[in-house]
Amino acid sequence: MSRQGPPEHASTVHGESFRWRLEFERTQEPRALDLAVDNGFAALAALPDGDPRRPVMLGHLASHLHRRYQLTGDAAALREAVRLEREAVAACPPGDPRRAAYLHNLGTRLRGLHDRTGDESALDEACAVGREAAEAAPGKPMYLISLAAHHMARYQRRGRPDDLRRAVAWAREGLAGSDPRDPHRSAYLNITANAVSSLADHTGDRAARSEAVELARAAVAATPPTHHDLPGHRRNLAMHLRGLFRLTAETALLREAVDVTGKALDALPHGHPDRAGCRSALSETLLMLFDHTGEAELLDDALDAVRNALADTAPESPSYAPLLNNLSIVLRARHEVLHEPGARQEAIERAREAVRLAGDGPRRAIFLDTLAAALGVQDDTVAWNPAERRENVDAARRALVGTTGEERGRMLATLAWALQKTTWSPGEEKAIAEAVEHAREAVGVIPEGHRWWPSVALVLGTILLRAHELAGSTPLPEVADVLAGGLAAEGAQPYDRVACGRALALAHTRAGRPAAALGALERSIDLLPRIAPRSLVRGARERGLERHHGLAAESAAAALAAGRPERAVELLEQARGVLLAEAIGSRGRDLARIRPDLAGEMALLRDRLAEPAAAGREHAAVLAAAETRRADADRWDDLLARIRRVPGLEGFLGRPRLADLRAGMTDEPVVIVTCSAARADALILDRAGVRSVPLPGLDGAQADAWASYLRGGDVPQEHLLDLLAWLWDTIAEPVLDAVAPAPGTRLWWTPVGPLSLLPLHAAGRHLDGGGASVLDRVVSSYTPTVRSLVHARSRRTAEPAAGRALVVAVPEAAGQPPLPGVRRETAAVAGLLPGARVLGGGDAVRDELLAALPRFEVAHFACHARTDLGSPMSSGIVLAEGAPLTLASIARLDLGAARFAYLSACETAGTRVGLADEAVHLAAGFQLAGYPQVVGTLWSVSDRIAARIAAAVYGGSVQDGRLDPERVPHALHHAVRAVRDDYPRAPGLWAAHVHHGA
Repeated sequence: MSRQGPPEHASTVHGESFRWRLEFERTQEPRALDLAVDNGFAALAALPDGDPRRPVMLGHLASHLHRRYQLTGDAAALREAVRLEREAVAACPPGDPRRAAYLHNLGTRLRGLHDRTGDESALDEACAVGREAAEAAPGKPMYLISLAAHHMARYQRRGRPDDLRRAVAWAREGLAGSDPRDPHRSAYLNITANAVSSLADHTGDRAARSEAVELARAAVAATPPTHHDLPGHRRNLAMHLRGLFRLTAETALLREAVDVTGKALDALPHGHPDRAGCRSALSETLLMLFDHTGEAELLDDALDAVRNALADTAPESPSYAPLLNNLSIVLRARHEVLHEPGARQEAIERAREAVRLAGDGPRRAIFLDTLAAALGVQDDTVAWNPAERRENVDAARRALVGTTGEERGRMLATLAWALQKTTWSPGEEKAIAEAVEHAREAVGVIPEGHRWWPSVALVLGTILLRAHELAGSTPLPEVADVLAGGLAAEGAQPYDRVACGRALALAHTRAGRPAAALGALERSIDLLPRIAPRSLVRGARERGLERHHGLAAESAAAALAAGRPERAVELLEQARGVLLAEAIGSRGRDLARIRPDLAGEMALLRDRLAEPAAAGREHAAVLAAAETRRADADRWDDLLARIRRVPGLEGFLGRPRLADLRAGMTDEPVVIVTCSAARADALILDRAGVRSVPLPGLDGAQADAWASYLRGGDVPQEHLLDLLAWLWDTIAEPVLDAVAPAPGTRLWWTPVGPLSLLPLHAAGRHLDGGGASVLDRVVSSYTPTVRSLVHARSRRTAEPAAGRALVVAVPEAAGQPPLPGVRRETAAVAGLLPGARVLGGGDAVRDELLAALPRFEVAHFACHARTDLGSPMSSGIVLAEGAPLTLASIARLDLGAARFAYLSACETAGTRVGLADEAVHLAAGFQLAGYPQVVGTLWSVSDRIAARIAAAVYGGSVQDGRLDPERVPHALHHAVRAVRDDYPRAPGLWAAHVHHGA
């Protein structure tokens, strides 16, 4: 720009520049800042060469440009500010009293340039000029604090402990020497908090962690409400609060983190460069909030936050790799919790990219650890390949480099686990020895009372067990000692303790100590309520229990190996249907009879704790709701203690006892079928007691495969015939030979684990003739647990239903194929029950149905049903209009007059494999609501055949317009057998219908 006017003109234009800057700070109008910049350049252009005012004007214009960068993220503006600051320094010779200020400003801009572009040379220059500024003006707080910030940034970039120590010392010195009235004090506090927090990360010093929080709180309190630094200070406070929460689990800290993170983001306009950092902080806070509350919806918000942060961040920014790392963590959680397709693979890819961008910086170990965690995920949805296993080991090995303290112990355990997943085959003793060595070192590094200790002990114990299995060199007593310590670790994660207990039982079994194995599993089962505490939402409780599916079968196997079949039954009842037993017990008639006041109090608390999460709530409200649930859970525990002090109620909601179960038995048997890796058995329970029938042909892996295959849908008829034949050979025939039932005898099946998803009632060689099938031998019913059968029998009455029936008919629903058979089915059912009320089409609305059900003894649903494997309590009856009638809303009912529910819809008795023992499906939900008997289906059924079977069931159960529930199971049995006889080669048409209950 050319020089304009006399030299005095430069001062005038410079004054205009400043006036527009003040106008911008008052109005936040971008045009005002543009005019400040334009006039600043004009003022410089008007100055003659060598004018002493030049450094001042250069510094002011650099400040305007830096403010533009803060507002817009324009890297060109930041680079220009750096150029101008360098000119200002060059214009001030050594000894000039103004030089220190210009050096300080240049250092600040250079650090910002590094933060924006990743230019490490800019960071080195910032440290150098910052040191020169501090030496030129000894003891000046601002210069010391800035020097600390430069070295902190370099520590975060390169991981040199010397940079961290210097940064903490300079920050503390600068803060101590500052005036409390200094307008920059909030920045001093913020930078010191960050330095002290990094020191806590490096050393594990808990006092430093608390100090960082207090400094960050003070920084926020000292920042004016409209100051542009306030969002960043709040974001940093949230980070320090999260760090302290990880140590203390104090809910107030998490509540504060949620609050300040939200305020930080709300204060920033769209397009502001700091929004990405705030969104990243929000994502981390939401992940922690999810862990605390179990609200799976928070994972959606966390994913949105980190993806948006990445979209707002330039790939060359130093913030980009940490954001990729955070995205990997969120995606891994979504894979593990929501089983989201593709989430694990993307988590691996994002972690790989973060590692690549990290170079040799200090965050490399963190990113490698994240990569190892993503690669190390293995569950039913993952089939590892050898290349991924090798990469997992490599990432875990590289993550170890440079790590110290407890973090090193955790990473050693990660490496040991990766090794044992990779190299286990005979002849690889060296690799086995390496895994054992790392695991032993990890146990030695982590203090025994540390929250990580049980998980590290589990790694060592599992590896030692594998080493013993392959080489026999590891003494089993050492294995047992390590795992026993993990099981007994009070205050640790219950999941890790239970896992240690299961591994300990295996060690005792290998050593030939069945009683000790049983004891370990008994202690593990006692921990299940801690895995699924009432303070969590229902979905989180289900996920907690699902992580330990198979525990019940292992416990039964241990009890049987110890010669205690009665104990096997008790443990199966205690470890299965945990949530179901809680709900049934809270509806117990003994409590209502003896203490109706306490029964009312329990019903109120039960309903409050069963409240579903409301979608779309503010995050602070989610936390508040979680705190309310925790308080209600404490009230529940207090109420339970009071109830158990009442004479006659001492065992209320306690461990199941065989004597109580047998009291509800008849001469007709209940058959519990259980299968673990160790053995498979049928436990036959009736009024006389318990006897076991070994099932040597039953293989658990094959049962799992069949259950998963059925869940996939569209199974060919010939494959179903193979399944029914396999069930007959391995389970049904040995059981029926042992029972030797008379024709027409009723038998209740209680399959354990994935067996509960298989059609035991239809097992047989149906094409062979000769009565080689269950359908030709007994009348089958199902019950998820013995306690639920006893409960159903307690609600059963011998009097026929008076005919009050509700028939819900939905032949057409949005997004579903039409069901032409519904009209025929409805006419047949309503014709047999003259007093029935038919709700069809748009009249069948959820709220009206929930209000109507208590007035009817019989409920018949002819419609579509939807099974939600991701959120089973959201499964439900599909209605023509509005929301579905969900399992969650049904299970909350307590219908004293209910007699019979018929669910003529698809997949009303199925759930995902991991929740099979919890019976989270519609048929069980209706039974819980009060219906002693429920007819449901295991898979999709033919509309035409469903109508035929329904008509036959009611035709065989209704006399003179009154339904006799005692006839229902026999009528269903005959109806299914009749269809079988017509279509013996098509079991998909007739094997899905099942009877649940008394």
